[in-house]
Amino acid sequence: MRKNHPNTPKREPKLDKHGTRKGLHASNDGKQKNNRRALSTKLRITLIIALFIGLLLASQLQRLPIAFFVYYIVMSLITFICYAIDKRAAQQDSWRISESRLHWLSLLGGWPGAMLGQQHLRHKSSKRSFRVILWLTVFINVSLLGALMSPQGQALLTQLGVNSSRFAP
Repeated sequence: MRKNHPNTPKREPKLDKHGTRKGLHASNDGKQKNNRRALSTKLRITLIIALFIGLLLASQLQRLPIAFFVYYIVMSLITFICYAIDKRAAQQDSWRISESRLHWLSLLGGWPGAMLGQQHLRHKSSKRSFRVILWLTVFINVSLLGALMSPQGQALLTQLGVNSSRFAP
């Protein structure tokens, strides 16, 4: 433990060329990183909640069958489990799940599980190219869902025999 002596002069903080204390940027960078991570987490959670509320609402309004809601839940669970398996394999330096397979799972509707896996497990979260492709799969998924709820999408679902009226009570 360091004691302060009354006769010891206080040291002035060292300043960098911009006139700010040295070392101050490092702590601000950490705070900014934490703020970005918190914002990213909020955005991800908001998107996931919006997806599932939207799927339930679309089912209630007979725009999509409830099977879509169940499908996204199942695919998200499978994808999250795959992220957990891959994370453990990475830690144990054993067989890994390929990135392309993880992306396919996301594209096939498991993106909520992928996002939760990235956030909760901190897996595949630092590789920028992987994150970009994950967000691309989210965009594609949400766009396709929007297209399915359009009049043309509803006509396609009816042609395929997947129209909501068959699933309504």
